[in-house]
Amino acid sequence: MTALDRVARASRAPWAPPLALLAITVLAAFLRLYDLDRVGLGNLFYASAIRSMGESAHNFIYAAYDPAATIAVDKPPVALWLQVLSTKLFGYEGWAMVLPMALAGTAAVPLVFAAGRRSHGLAVGLLAAALLAVFPESVATARDSTMDALVMALLAGGAWLLIVAVEDRRPWLLVAWTALMGVAFNVKFFEGFVILPAAILYVGWRWRDDWRALVRPAAVAIAVGFLVSLSWITVVELTPEDDRPLVMNDESNSAYGLAFRYNGLERVLPGEVTIFQPVGNAPASERLISVTNSFGVGTRGPFRLFEDTYGPLIGYSVLLGLLGVALAAWQRRDWLLNGPGLLWAAWLITGAVLFSASNRAAAHYTESYAPAIAVLGAVGIIEGWRLAARGNVIPLHLGVIALLVFARVSYEEFEPLSTNTFLAVGAIGMMASLLALIGRNRGSDRPPLPALRATLRGASVAAVLSISLLTSLWITVDAPRGGQITRPNPLDYTRADEPPPTQRQVPAEAMVAHAERQAPGTRYAFATTDINDAGESIAYTGASVLPIWNEYQRVPVLHEDDLAARLAAGEVPFVLVEIGRQRGGLLSEVMPTIEAHCSITTIPGATSRFYDTWDCRP
Repeated sequence: MTALDRVARASRAPWAPPLALLAITVLAAFLRLYDLDRVGLGNLFYASAIRSMGESAHNFIYAAYDPAATIAVDKPPVALWLQVLSTKLFGYEGWAMVLPMALAGTAAVPLVFAAGRRSHGLAVGLLAAALLAVFPESVATARDSTMDALVMALLAGGAWLLIVAVEDRRPWLLVAWTALMGVAFNVKFFEGFVILPAAILYVGWRWRDDWRALVRPAAVAIAVGFLVSLSWITVVELTPEDDRPLVMNDESNSAYGLAFRYNGLERVLPGEVTIFQPVGNAPASERLISVTNSFGVGTRGPFRLFEDTYGPLIGYSVLLGLLGVALAAWQRRDWLLNGPGLLWAAWLITGAVLFSASNRAAAHYTESYAPAIAVLGAVGIIEGWRLAARGNVIPLHLGVIALLVFARVSYEEFEPLSTNTFLAVGAIGMMASLLALIGRNRGSDRPPLPALRATLRGASVAAVLSISLLTSLWITVDAPRGGQITRPNPLDYTRADEPPPTQRQVPAEAMVAHAERQAPGTRYAFATTDINDAGESIAYTGASVLPIWNEYQRVPVLHEDDLAARLAAGEVPFVLVEIGRQRGGLLSEVMPTIEAHCSITTIPGATSRFYDTWDCRP
């Protein structure tokens, strides 16, 4: 028996698939968990909320952004609850805040395997798990304290549950599925519902001949889904306003408004994103344009997924997924129309269209349809194998040429990745040619070469995965992370004009120490005219800092009378005023109140060219 024969036999052993899944999951865990200390405190916007929510049960329930529970963070609390519990268990450290998201991203890999295997067999399940394990966007997102990785894990598990419910004709499982979708809504609102159009289409199409059996379970499932989804925002809405924090980013102080407007329609419909508008009607600088593009603002269009830094992070994997849709429509229409393929294809198309057309589309939003990218990418690889085995060379080589062109264009400017990526794509071309050659020789007098074919298939998969793996390894080992609001795409920092981020902008320790000496016992150590500055100060010091200006909406956090009353009562001994915003005219609604109750001063150790300090002690 030759070595190739032994490899082929081993691949068919019953222990091989579990061992392969274990190896894939270990790889996913390494990419997401290695050197988490390097993330610092992660996204300081969420780090502030996590620290504040750990102060009391009241803060925990209402997702307080600051320790005094003046204002609530603008996201639902489920992921934040897990992160608070993690910091209580391991201490308030950045890695402890990121750990639940890294574990969720890792757990999604075997969940995608289960869903892919149930819908299209063992090979698709394993390949889908591998593609998700090395998906660069998913790796980058799982290494941050934003909650998208948990959304993706819930959606992956939900997809498996939905497929079992529909294909095994177990309609009451739909109740469990909608409950799980309700939990996903309470992780990041409508991002957890990107699967819904595809799910409705899939259930309706597959149950079209037996819809009467679906009526009662579907009615209960819808009711449960609504109940779970709306539970937290309803509790907030029914709580008297004086007994809960203000709702961030909703001028009507409504949790429903936060969910349906700011985190719903405003993310999709065309319109200006306030925080990214130039200050004082000045023309946008190149720096501002760079920042807005990083967060998916101003880049709407059909090629958003494949352009600029999105290409290596997202575009290559999406291209594989779209290839899977095309090949399934051509080669496996029965699976696409009479099985779970309809769910995966409609889910991927929905996500790609939303991501391309929405008002804001930061890279981590891709988690909302990452399982579909992985499964359909696996379908694309396997259907490509089948074409090669039949000697159908032209479509296979067209696909390889497309990959070569995309890699050349997409990776060219990213020096840490470009050379190795070209080598990997070249290897894909070689494997495709050899597989096609073997397929053409099947009809000749030569015996078939199953062992060689299996080995080449394995090598071709390794080459395909290596393109994503190279990017993911760079993200895990080398990519800088940081800033007040973590850039969702670490590839921004491969460019010379994008320096590594810094996390310290506010002289928070000096301000807190001065307040403890000069104004002990006040409700707030100081106030600041920037929500993110307040978040940074809270994250690093744990002190109660009052944000009095909301740059996301460019409105005061507190009503004029409320701010005046707090200053008059001595609750806020000092205020940091951001000079650039004041000169740009953005603080005109709060500066008269500050000037009426405070006087400009100098605080030792807190001197900064970015801020004026004001003494507001009565």
